[in-house]
Order: sequence, then C-alpha cells, then structure tokens
Amino acid sequence: MAGTPIKIPGKYTRDSSKSAVLARKILKRPRGRPLKQQSSKLASHISQSLSSTARESKVRTMKNIKSRRNMSQLEKLPTELLEAIFFYCLNLNLPVCSPVIGGKLSGESVYSKTVITAFDKTWDGWYRQSILPISNFEMNRTDSGSLQSAILKRRWARLPVLIRSQDLWVRKYAQGRPFPTTIIQRLWSEPFGSDIRKSGIKDVDPKTVSAVRLFDNDFAKFCYIFRRAEQTPDFNMKIQHLSGSKIHDYVNMATGTEIPNTLLIGPWDEEAIKFLYWLVMGGARIDWLTSTSGEAAIIGYKRAVRESRIEVIYLLLLAGIENKLDGDIIQYVLENAEANRSFTTILMMMSPGRRLPSLLLDGMLLFKNSHEHENDFEKLILIEELFAWFG
Repeated sequence: MAGTPIKIPGKYTRDSSKSAVLARKILKRPRGRPLKQQSSKLASHISQSLSSTARESKVRTMKNIKSRRNMSQLEKLPTELLEAIFFYCLNLNLPVCSPVIGGKLSGESVYSKTVITAFDKTWDGWYRQSILPISNFEMNRTDSGSLQSAILKRRWARLPVLIRSQDLWVRKYAQGRPFPTTIIQRLWSEPFGSDIRKSGIKDVDPKTVSAVRLFDNDFAKFCYIFRRAEQTPDFNMKIQHLSGSKIHDYVNMATGTEIPNTLLIGPWDEEAIKFLYWLVMGGARIDWLTSTSGEAAIIGYKRAVRESRIEVIYLLLLAGIENKLDGDIIQYVLENAEANRSFTTILMMMSPGRRLPSLLLDGMLLFKNSHEHENDFEKLILIEELFAWFG
C-alpha cells in the first residue's frame, strides 16, 4: 500500500535564487502576504453600488414616476379629466393617494384654482368690508372653514401662492369694486406722524401694483411701527400702537379657519411672520374648543416672550391669547422676558388702553415683593416706571 503524502508547512519555499529575487523586485510588490484577488462578479457589484450612491436624486416629474404595479384606471385618466374630477369633489386626499395622481395634480394653476374655489365665498361676501376683532359681525359668517384649514396645512399652500390666488380672484371677479384701504394704513398715519414718513417706506397705489407688492409694503410698515414702539421711551406712543382692539380686520377667511401649528409654535423667520400676519389680520383666530391650537399658541407665546419677538407676541395676542391670560402666563412673562425696552412693551400689550388689568397688577406686585427676584434691579426699575405711568 502506497504511503499518504503529508504536506509540511515551509517545505516548499519560493525560489530564492538571485534571478528570482531580482524578478520579484522589478514587480515592486508590497512586502507580506499578497491580497486575495476579487472575482469579476464581486468587483462589478461593488462598482455599481458606488456609482448608485453617488448618483443625484432626480426631480419628481411625471416622466420619472414609476411604479412596480400596474396603473389603476383612475391613474390612466388624462390630466384634464383628472383635474375636473378633483375640482368637482375638492377632496384634498386625492392628490396624496398616488404618486401618479399627485404628479398630475401638482402645478401653479391647480393650486391657484383650488385656493380660489375654497376662498371664493368668503372673499365675495367680505371684500372691501372691515370689522373690529371684538365685533359680533365676525360671528355672522356662516361658511365653514374646514376646507380652508385643510388647504393651509398643505406644503404647497405658502403665502405667495395664496396672495397670487387672491390677486387673480380680484382681477376676475372684483375688478370694478373699490380697493379697500390697507389694514396698516390707520396705524401708519396716526401716532408717529412725520417721523414715520422719514422711514423711507413709500406708499403704493393699490390699483397699479400687484397684491404681492402691496402686501410687502404693508408688512414693512407693520414691522417699522413696532420697532419704533419698542424703541420710544414715551409710554403714550407705545399704548396707542399696542391696542389690538382698535385695529380693523379685513376678512380673508371663513369663521373657524385654523392657523397652522407651525406658525403658532415657531421658530419664526421673516416668511413665517408674514404668513402669520396675513392670517391674523385676515380674521383667523385660535380655536380653543375643537383643536389643539390653543396649547400650541401658548407654547409659541412663551417662546416669543423669551426671544423678545414683539411682532409675533402682538399677533398671537390678537389671535386670541389675550383672552386666556392668567396668573401663570403673566408670572412666566415677568420672569423670562429680557430686562430691556421689550419688557415694558410686552407688559403694555396686556393692558388695553390706559388701564392696568387686575391680574397683571397682582403679578407685578408679587414679582416686586418677592425675595426671589430682589436682585433683578433692571426689571424692578421698569416695573416702577410702569406703576408711575399707570398712576
């Protein structure tokens, strides 16, 4: 019987002759054990994966929307027919039920027509008419705001889309009606007078400019007024600006239309403040009974107090926070507001006219007499100034 061959490690060494060593040096291979060669399939798979990760995401259009399943009969309909179905039912869940349908129902014309259809009844009944926020006329609007609330929650429902849609509606249905005086015009012309005219913000003719430019002009005046109200040491000028009950609203939306929580909670950049301004000045109010908007608004109000966002505080108070001010909120404001001119401005916003509410008076006295705040010298001085002014 033949013996079984045994392999001994190191038995078969590589050629160490001079010629073999010289040949290996010419190849310039690194020292050590050579790496295992990858198979061609594995190499191709790795190269494909690397190329796919570096590939940029495509813009979602009708041409590149693909599905692994067969399209339904509804998805196969022409875009014009699908739009007719959508505007007939106005079901906002239709565009989100399928990527194909969503792609067909996305576009500036569809968005504008959706807004006009939803807001037409409100704009037609209240265009050119103004109301006071405390007026009972606001409660006489019977059209539902559920559809308008649903539209405001959509990602595409941004302020430029809404203003352009309203501009289209005016040109189509209200071209012959007198254009209403802008909301801010009363504040712009009253307390600060000639000082405001030196601001560099000029008036625009609403008959010759677009709705977007008219709104931007209004918003610039609004911000300037509150900057001046914050900077002036004259309490009389402050109180004339900060009385929200004296400002008229122009109705842009139906009763019950909800303000999106993202605008109530913050954070607020310029676009968010513009949107909140348009909604609140258009008659939108916080719903304390049937939604969570009230809780969101209180969270946002406290955040605005910490950040000294005077315009946001004013708008939130006008939207309904002023009706829910209690001892806890007042104590939070006194403890967390910055000790600067904004401090007195924020407190005066809670005081309609030249009258100190009892809750605010009690909160200020409690803060003043508390040993916990005896080192807040700047705030105590500002509180004394307010007491002296209110008498």
